[in-house]
Amino acid sequence: MTEPATGATDSAGMRLLGLVDTEDPYDVDDAEILPLQIQAAHEAFARMRPLIPLLDRRATEAGIEKITSLADVVPLLFSHTVHKSYPQSFIQKGRWDRLLEWYDSLAAQPLVDAVDLTDVENIDDFAAALTRAGMLPHVTSGTSGKISLINNTPGDRDRAERIGAAVVGWPRPLRTKGSMHFYGLVPSSGYSKHVEFTRSLAETFAPEGKRHFLSDEPMLPSVAARAAAMRTRMMDGSATPAEIAAFDDEANARVDRMSRNLRNLTSDIIEHRAEPMIVMGVWTQHWAIMQQARELGCADGEFHPDTVVYTAGGLKGASLPADYREQIYRFYGDTRRFMAYGMTEIDPSAPQCEVGRYHRPPWVMWLVLDQAGETLAQPNADGIIDGRFAVLSFNHEGRWAGLITGDHIHLDTGVCPCGRRGPTILDDIVRYSEQDGGDDKIGCAGSMEAYLRGRVGE
Repeated sequence: MTEPATGATDSAGMRLLGLVDTEDPYDVDDAEILPLQIQAAHEAFARMRPLIPLLDRRATEAGIEKITSLADVVPLLFSHTVHKSYPQSFIQKGRWDRLLEWYDSLAAQPLVDAVDLTDVENIDDFAAALTRAGMLPHVTSGTSGKISLINNTPGDRDRAERIGAAVVGWPRPLRTKGSMHFYGLVPSSGYSKHVEFTRSLAETFAPEGKRHFLSDEPMLPSVAARAAAMRTRMMDGSATPAEIAAFDDEANARVDRMSRNLRNLTSDIIEHRAEPMIVMGVWTQHWAIMQQARELGCADGEFHPDTVVYTAGGLKGASLPADYREQIYRFYGDTRRFMAYGMTEIDPSAPQCEVGRYHRPPWVMWLVLDQAGETLAQPNADGIIDGRFAVLSFNHEGRWAGLITGDHIHLDTGVCPCGRRGPTILDDIVRYSEQDGGDDKIGCAGSMEAYLRGRVGE
């Protein structure tokens, strides 16, 4: 495992990361982990503060010089909107030098002089220039009309891959490597954490001839940016009918290509169902596989017991029966199931146990805040904390990985019904924006974005 930027093998962060090699890293008592996490938080803060001006500003404003408690961490957390806080004009007008200044302001490495912007003409070129400079940017799109740009280093990637390979299939992690069939229902390349992670698992668990992806069309930032921008323009009424029609035609053509590809992959999956495999996709893709398999006469429960069924994502507007998960699991039968809660900004994800709760990776500090994201929420008489989810991850060297999310959660501080110690998140996670009619205000978000805009201009 690549070490953090400190290079200290006995650091608290490295000790926490080392738990990935224990029998079950998700069965650890909070009393044992929390002191080590607070020490690791201070180590990361001391290392990152001189490198990231926004972190230094927030520490100065809050009077934080040392992290000695969870309460000390709260003022230092960034809003989940910070990774898309650049002015949209930087991309629209091709002001790549300004976009690089903004990106540099959140990175823990000096990049302005290290990145060659010669011949950069679009956001794809910009991401490629960062990659040539040794960074591994992750790009994600949302409904805001802007893409997020998140800095990572090769060391960040190596640690994420090491953790992922060790826990895939948890709570029955897979130990057989290099011989399985692998079906990743995503493109084979692109500036996406999910694509990158999927490809790393394929290389770990399957020989070259048994690695299958949904498409060889790369997942490019420009596609995500156009889609996000069009959604915004459609909502505010600025998109013309001709533009909407052209956008729909392009999107429908892409959906048709991916649907054909999925059918071809499904045929191969069914052909090899008696052999161990990993099938990694979102719920709607697994539903489509099940429907096609039934058309071809494949009954429920015919898959090899060492198969891993990796599920993720929401339904994205798809209409499926209320029991779609149960039907899909029944179709795959007694296989290893792996589902986790996470997002691009949070690495790694929290896996789900046998009773449907999400368990904390010990190398990630979990916090639950009030809705405004300003103070720690407190447990009720049953040990349940109701509030906004926040994290601080200790396996990153490319950025300060302390983040206030947009998610409303319930965290149980007691022992999970599955028998494992440590806090768990209940499977009733919703976005605050979905609860409050699209209004998701975090107290610190405005001041952080104003500060970043002030540094890089409009």
